[in-house]
Amino acid sequence: MEITNRYKGIENVTIHAIEHDIALTQDIIFDYTKTGKLSPVLNLNY
Repeated sequence: MEITNRYKGIENVTIHAIEHDIALTQDIIFDYTKTGKLSPVLNLNY
């Protein structure tokens, strides 16, 4: 999808932002399953 997003309008910018949000969420879930921590940087007491 990255190839088709050439910032031709707000719709493509929004789609691009959502793609990055999804990737970040997947990274957080993957890291959590590996380490058991929500964040490698922040000390979150949950």
